[in-house]
Amino acid sequence: MLKTPLPEDSEDAEMKEIYALFGLAYYLSECIHTGLANTYCLMGFESKCDITRPRIEERQKRAFDSTLGQLVREMSGSMPEALRQELDRAVEVRNFLAHGFWFEKIHLVLTQIGRSELRRELQHAVTMFQQVDGEIDRFGRTVCEQLGLPSPEEFRKLGAEQGALDGPPEPLPDRRIPKGNITVVSAWEVALADSVRALVLEAEDGSLWQLCDVGLGWSTHVRTESGGWTVCSPVQRFLPAAVPVRPRTSGPWNFDLPLGVRAVLWVSKAPSESKYRWGVRAALR
Repeated sequence: MLKTPLPEDSEDAEMKEIYALFGLAYYLSECIHTGLANTYCLMGFESKCDITRPRIEERQKRAFDSTLGQLVREMSGSMPEALRQELDRAVEVRNFLAHGFWFEKIHLVLTQIGRSELRRELQHAVTMFQQVDGEIDRFGRTVCEQLGLPSPEEFRKLGAEQGALDGPPEPLPDRRIPKGNITVVSAWEVALADSVRALVLEAEDGSLWQLCDVGLGWSTHVRTESGGWTVCSPVQRFLPAAVPVRPRTSGPWNFDLPLGVRAVLWVSKAPSESKYRWGVRAALR
């Protein structure tokens, strides 16, 4: 004989709702972190012509290695004051949920009045996080417009379409940008499309670097046995040399990289649609 299921205990139902609201609130706080990190990746560039994949990956690595609070502090001078204040409050609530909520509030689950209080508090957090996430989307849209880039929505659509073709994205490089110099031992020219050749520098640890708007950035190129890599003689003749990863700059794509005491690898912004030009000159003594 089939048994009629008993009605769910009201206390169990209330606890399930509390746990669901807690999970939703914490998930939304992670959405805030992701949205802010994506916007951080585009900030600091003067023009879309200055953006390169290595620099985006570098900034992504830094952003996603940072906590929400660290990211808010680093971006605080570049966002509207009202948004910064909302984010400060969001960080406070998120940290309380992560570290103090259950420790301080667990006794409230023992009574119906207490459980109602927990539901109200968590629902308030959910509403606040949703509002802040919307503000971050609007801020990101403004940053994209200033750079002449597609909106975040268009980026997401393009990313979804590309992902369907290429599969899941590659993980971010598990490394950091050195604060000082790297010892460059080899210089290569890599054949690209339309007869374009890219300069790639190889450090003594085997890591590969290429030019970016502020100096050197991680290279996306991978050496293969199929060819396309030739020694760049104008630079190679002055190697090995200690080269600063982030030299002093007079603007995007305008800096000098010393190659020992005899020569300088100069980089300047190109007047045309191409990002930059480079060459080697004798160092001033």
